[in-house]
Amino acid sequence: MGSLPPLGYDDSTFIPKIRLQKVVAKISKSLDTIQKVSKEHIPKQLSDELAHDFEALAETTDELEMTHFEVVKRVLQEYTRFSAEPTNRLDSLRGEVENLKLFISHG
Repeated sequence: MGSLPPLGYDDSTFIPKIRLQKVVAKISKSLDTIQKVSKEHIPKQLSDELAHDFEALAETTDELEMTHFEVVKRVLQEYTRFSAEPTNRLDSLRGEVENLKLFISHG
């Protein structure tokens, strides 16, 4: 039995699921950094990285056909709001990202 791949490995979603977990973890870490640094002035490099990570999140959830899941929609919508009003939306975005982390860890 030692030659069997891990559960889920044989389907085409294994690698995208791992990528999704990594992207969400990276987003969460970036939001934690923003919380510590300053909600008022987000460094451009961090802002650019976060934008790139959310693009990767959207692409990966699309690849996994998860874009119709409410938890994914809420994260992406909250990021759009956060982009317009970082000061007022950081806590809400962090909460939605945590919900997504829980969702993918149990899915």
